[in-house]
Amino acid sequence: MIIADPNVAVSQLAQPAAAAMPQHGASPQTFDSGLADCDIPFEELATRAKSCTAGSTAAGRRCEQYSLSQFTEVVQMSQYNSAAGRWDALCTGTLISPQWVLTAAHCLIGDDPPSTRGAKPGADLYMGSEDLVQFRITADNAVTLTATERERKLSRAIVYDRYSGSAKTNNVYYADDLALLQLASPYPADPIETARLASPGGFLPDATIAGYGFSNADQGTLGRFNLTWPVSLQKDAGGQYKFKPGQGDSHQSAFCQGDSGGPVLAGRNRGCRRTDKSREFRPRYIQGVISYNTLVRPEFGSPEMQWAHACMTAESMAMQDVTINERRSWICERTDLEAGGC
Repeated sequence: MIIADPNVAVSQLAQPAAAAMPQHGASPQTFDSGLADCDIPFEELATRAKSCTAGSTAAGRRCEQYSLSQFTEVVQMSQYNSAAGRWDALCTGTLISPQWVLTAAHCLIGDDPPSTRGAKPGADLYMGSEDLVQFRITADNAVTLTATERERKLSRAIVYDRYSGSAKTNNVYYADDLALLQLASPYPADPIETARLASPGGFLPDATIAGYGFSNADQGTLGRFNLTWPVSLQKDAGGQYKFKPGQGDSHQSAFCQGDSGGPVLAGRNRGCRRTDKSREFRPRYIQGVISYNTLVRPEFGSPEMQWAHACMTAESMAMQDVTINERRSWICERTDLEAGGC
């Protein structure tokens, strides 16, 4: 997640309050977010928040602070690297119920449509637990759960039948890049606040995007949660939202490889609670899924910074609109109406 121009002096992320850690089973809304400026409207933070006016030494971060512990619905998707004997960060997803994750189709099957994996024309691709042993989900921001309790295996995956892969279809790349993951066991209700699908046809150009992808912060990272607030999103005729990094945005917000499948949340969200003066949607509304960008990776610096630089200079960022009736209905039907907002 590219959260700022690396040459801009900005602050560190807000962490949960250092006083008493919340007890197991507590809701994110019941414990302190660690944010001290939730009385300030988002658009005034740059001129009023101490984190913005006092300056900072942390390169690669925006000055507007946010709380990781409040974004329990954003999960990391990892893939097991048998050669190295470790789990590697792969993609991002959003919990839309305690047992269902919404993500991008290409995170599961790459650049080819479902038919190349045996799905019949016009039919979804179903993958069983035996096909998914190399994947896992972790709710990294659920601070009241232990590391083991944050992990989940997958029992099933459903790839949207309309996913076209990287081939250009009706002048659109990665059309209908959507998939659903069913967890082997649900997360407990209290420590996780799941997202809700935005209303059919509903769309807010001011949005929040989040993920675990390559970042320009901390000298380049992968697999760490970040979020940012891009310039106003624009809809296109292909059922996607788009924006260009740096266009009217001095912070050059963008997403990058590894953020795929992550949420496009309605409105500007930082983790302020319902009781704070600066109101945010709670639960949060998901209106899109991070899909792809158009870039050329340079051949200098660390792999993380190579990707980060490429994403900062990308021609465009594309996200799948899930407020479209057909897509929203597909999500609701495949989850048996378990997805929030159905």
